Amino acid sequence: MTVVAFVGAPTDAKPVVTWAGRFAASKNTELVVFYVASGRDAGELLFDAAEGEQTQDETCAAISDAIEGIVRTRRARKGRIPRYDVSVRHVIDPDPVSGTVSRLRVESPDLFIGAAFGSHTRANGKAMAQQIAAKVACDALVLLGRGPDAARTKRILVATSDGTHDASAIRLAAEATQVIVENTTIIGVEASVGDEAIEVGERQLRTLLRELELEESSRLEVKTVLGEDWGRGIAEEATGCDLLLVGANMEKKVTDVIETVPDVVV
Repeated sequence: MTVVAFVGAPTDAKPVVTWAGRFAASKNTELVVFYVASGRDAGELLFDAAEGEQTQDETCAAISDAIEGIVRTRRARKGRIPRYDVSVRHVIDPDPVSGTVSRLRVESPDLFIGAAFGSHTRANGKAMAQQIAAKVACDALVLLGRGPDAARTKRILVATSDGTHDASAIRLAAEATQVIVENTTIIGVEASVGDEAIEVGERQLRTLLRELELEESSRLEVKTVLGEDWGRGIAEEATGCDLLLVGANMEKKVTDVIETVPDVVV
């Protein structure tokens, strides 16, 4: 199995490749980076007539820089992957979304990661990565905020919503907790309907953990907060976390979270 990163623009490269590399490390698997060239239908190397030599496309160059931050060195190994486990592939297709989806049907990745930054990646109101994520058969993670530029991941927050995506998000975070993150908190929001609301909510979260064959620990915690507004309740807890995992069914609520906590990546 592999983790696939999709880079639609140079500005996507660092956050997408960084997070994809971290999750590839947590899964102990390969990372494949698919990218769309910057404004030109070109291969990985372009001929620069002014300089008289070949030069990397801007997006590919940004990816190369990002890869340097995720591969193993003699002094930094935990949470990083071997250089030979990383490959970069150029998507040359009039429709990059369809072209990438077709290739992923063959690739059969375990996880897809892309970003929804910037209008230059959008079509019909959706970023290319969002369109691809909706069509792939694997788990998919679309970054909606740039987050802190940290060398290590300290805390992941999984925001549950009794949706079908909760289990996948928890499983992904639990894998990461073993390798790339210091602490993961699984959080639920319950209406304040009685003195036992928090206890009932946390019991439901622990039941979900058991169904996934996971156990609560000092590094994998559950927490229930009271509130009538799910987005506000999550935003209050998201301060200080490096990654907030939210199911696609709550996509419309994510904007409120990002506006309240702008330094979190979702």
